[in-house]
Amino acid sequence: MPVQAGSGRRPRTRSRRIALGAVVSSTALGAVTLTGGTGAADEGRAARSEKVLFQDDFGSGFDAQQKWLLGRASTPNGQLAQGDGIITSHAGGVTVVPTGRNPRTGRPAFAATTSQDATGFGGGTGDHLKWVAQPRESSANGFAIPGTGSWNCTTDVTVKTDGVQEHPFGKAVGDPQSDPRLASATVITVDHATHTVANFSVTNREVHAIYERLPVENSTYAAFHYSVPVAKRTPGQEVRLQVRYDQGGKRVSWLVDGKLVLSTDRIGSLAFDRKYLRIDHGGTEEEVKASSVQCAVATGNLLDGGGGVSDRDKAGLVRLEDSKDFYYDPAKGAPAAQKFHDDKSMQSNRLWGQGVTLKVRDFKISTTG
Repeated sequence: MPVQAGSGRRPRTRSRRIALGAVVSSTALGAVTLTGGTGAADEGRAARSEKVLFQDDFGSGFDAQQKWLLGRASTPNGQLAQGDGIITSHAGGVTVVPTGRNPRTGRPAFAATTSQDATGFGGGTGDHLKWVAQPRESSANGFAIPGTGSWNCTTDVTVKTDGVQEHPFGKAVGDPQSDPRLASATVITVDHATHTVANFSVTNREVHAIYERLPVENSTYAAFHYSVPVAKRTPGQEVRLQVRYDQGGKRVSWLVDGKLVLSTDRIGSLAFDRKYLRIDHGGTEEEVKASSVQCAVATGNLLDGGGGVSDRDKAGLVRLEDSKDFYYDPAKGAPAAQKFHDDKSMQSNRLWGQGVTLKVRDFKISTTG
């Protein structure tokens, strides 16, 4: 089991939240054995009745007025009211590309970024999300997890990253085509009552299961970010991603093309091996139960994340946030501080011409019982 993180943390002065809410802003790798706790989800479960809470196959295009809510994004030159994304509709769904361009290749590239000294605690981590869309119907509090059966978010996506090979971090990145820190598309699920997150991040060559607990004001619990490689892929290959909550919100599972790849019934704890831990904010472990979950699709990066299992260099790439005692060494835990290749969060290390093309063919939130 992973080493427990230390509990020495300063009080939080502001919540760090994924930009969701009323505001608003394949070959498996054997990871099915990485169940964090007992009672892995049953892949062979019998067919159950399904209740669709929200679904969009984009047959009528992308409806940003009635169906979907888009988050804002910041750029060095101002705000993007609908995020760093240009949306086009077609027979196969919708395609989203960044609003910027790589000056060397002409390919779509991220324009949104957030500086290290962004206002308030955790503000620099706003750099993580470039474009995000969620159903308006669940934008305030999400959809409740039933006491029996399961809650599911299922999405068919195709992803291609561009410009990642031009990254400025040298040998710190072992494989830029697989590294989710540089650029990726994301399927997000988040329970704001417990500040727990279960996502997928998709790069050109890999699918990663993401498991987080976000640090919030005055919190002392363990906050962290795991990125677990769970499937291989090729650019342009469609993949069906599903995040499933069951046992009344006590268990979360990740499925790729219908196959269980990761699961834990210890939500809120450091449930997996520290070799998959990318960010450690410190704090005391505790287990929680998710209650009402939002689901969204997004593009972004994780530049403050440490090296992954295949990277020799375990340092973070860019210190996105300058608050004291915000980052600890993922391998050692608090009080050991995390090291970064860029402590100043230079803009040239946050935007260098990287981008993501995301195609979404179908998006569904449902329960089964």
